[in-house]
Amino acid sequence: MSAELENAAVELCAEASKIALDAFGHRLSVRLKDGGEPVTDVDVRIEQGLVAEIGRRFPEHAVIGEETGESGSSEWQWVLDPLDGTRNFVRGIPIFGVSVAVLHLGRPVAAAISLPALGEMYSAAEGLGSRHDGQPIRASAAVDLDAGLMSFSGRDSYHEFEELEPLRLSLGRSLWLGSAAAEFAWLASGSVDYAVFAELPVWDVAAGVLLVREAGGTVLAHDGSWQPVRDLGADWRRPLLCGAPLVSRLAQTVRPAPDPWRKT
Repeated sequence: MSAELENAAVELCAEASKIALDAFGHRLSVRLKDGGEPVTDVDVRIEQGLVAEIGRRFPEHAVIGEETGESGSSEWQWVLDPLDGTRNFVRGIPIFGVSVAVLHLGRPVAAAISLPALGEMYSAAEGLGSRHDGQPIRASAAVDLDAGLMSFSGRDSYHEFEELEPLRLSLGRSLWLGSAAAEFAWLASGSVDYAVFAELPVWDVAAGVLLVREAGGTVLAHDGSWQPVRDLGADWRRPLLCGAPLVSRLAQTVRPAPDPWRKT
């Protein structure tokens, strides 16, 4: 079943990618949602198309979408991020993605992430590993934090975690891509060694969690303490450490800051 759902997620991502590419590089109307996040009519159009196709293929399944919210009630839920990295997308920067995942009783069992402008497709099925364009991939096996390539969910992430600012000189080189979908894809393939994410919602992480885990990586969420990610839901939002198993060392030291804007 998970393999069938992976194939469906890949097909849905591929169709959504065509819509994104048709609009990429063109002038777009942008509005800001609550919290200041940008959204375009392309985000909405892609999600509406995904929801309609899921309803046609899997009429008994429920959906959680970034733009349209939660619909239906089922032990099977599709989680959709129609355009992750909208800021990059509207500025013509080719680092953005479409993210589709399937949860069974809250557990990620199938996933796909496409990076349309780069022509890349990543997918995973529970127990069957992760793939890049159909070929097996593995997460990084890096053993030194200070020699790794580290990704952040935002430019202010050092201030969103206790002890991370004092540690920054002993950590690896860092980058901020502006798209969690791309970050998870490249964590799963080993291009990025590890990542620190602050308070990501479920549509940002559902596909990526499975990709990284099935590629042999580690994914830890903080809810009082760092623990492996298990069940997800519409209201799920947690800080994450993920990538090479060495992130478990960070979990022994860092924790989310009670006031992310405090200065260390």
